[in-house]
Amino acid sequence: MGFGLWVVIYSLGAMCTFYTLLRICSAQIGENLGPALALAVIAAASILTFWFGYFVPFFPVLMNIGYWLFAALSAAYVLLSPIDRKALIPSLLWGGSTFVLLMWAFSPMPPEGPLSFARHVWSHPLPGDNEIPLAFANVIRVGEIPSPAWADWLSSDRPPLQTGYFLLTHIPKIGAEQSYQIASTAAQMLIIPYGYYLVLTLTRSTRAAIISALILFFAPLTLLNGIFVWPKLFAATFLIAAATVHFTELYKTERYRWQAGAIVGALSAAAMLSHGASAFALLGFGITALMTRRLASVRYVAAAALVSIAMYLPWTAYQKYADPPGDRLLKWHLAGVIPADDPRSVGEAIADAYAGIGPVG
Repeated sequence: MGFGLWVVIYSLGAMCTFYTLLRICSAQIGENLGPALALAVIAAASILTFWFGYFVPFFPVLMNIGYWLFAALSAAYVLLSPIDRKALIPSLLWGGSTFVLLMWAFSPMPPEGPLSFARHVWSHPLPGDNEIPLAFANVIRVGEIPSPAWADWLSSDRPPLQTGYFLLTHIPKIGAEQSYQIASTAAQMLIIPYGYYLVLTLTRSTRAAIISALILFFAPLTLLNGIFVWPKLFAATFLIAAATVHFTELYKTERYRWQAGAIVGALSAAAMLSHGASAFALLGFGITALMTRRLASVRYVAAAALVSIAMYLPWTAYQKYADPPGDRLLKWHLAGVIPADDPRSVGEAIADAYAGIGPVG
């Protein structure tokens, strides 16, 4: 089968799965938190696939089979049950944006393959960062992780959530690059339904939310990062969902629920497990919460802290003990230190970089 047919299959599977997940989560926790819980479930399933795959290389195969069985059951559910418009619109936005972007960029499929093509088609030549989650997935499947894992990068240098999402949801038995491109573009396109939810929560207008989602889709930033699949939009999706719970009118009704705090904690950890630069956004969230006195209840804060720590702590342990030091990006972004073999700690590199600059630079 051709690439276009695989895109159709994946997009329909994602749409039906998301629709069913939204309905289940909304029934369990209420319509206010249902979408955020659905995204947290996607993140949890992805990171569990990664970790179990790390210890048992065959496990992601079982999770992938389970995902596609759930997608098939979800398709039957969509066809046989009354349509829920509240779940249908964001599901169509996700499936539709994934399909349109992939077909727009890769139809016909360029001879060089999708990953190389994506590095230059809509931008100046970009580095090979869009291949790193796939490379990580490949060594997880083999069950032996070299150090460095690819080029001069350690496996601990880049967070693993997109790798887990790919292992969970990819289409088996097709080319690895094409399968990875489809799944990873879908991961980035999750920002479209969650941009929709943010505007819907702020305005209570479905029309405004749909228009905003369409504007977001056609933004150059979305188009570029939707095909050049380093996980920046994936991380932004989790941040948008967390902000929707904590910085909109939902906060007034959900601030006393530990479930809301747990979801915000899971989404915050998922953002960090997607892209480390999420730390800057989360710092901004914290400062904004203090300034606006959105401090929530003790149970909310405790649940957020416990869940975020439980999700993120295994990755910090991996960075420190399995493939240390795992701090290359921190040194690069905060101290301008690019060489992979720099022996200094992050603190020493930052201190050396800023020593003598003074308060005015």
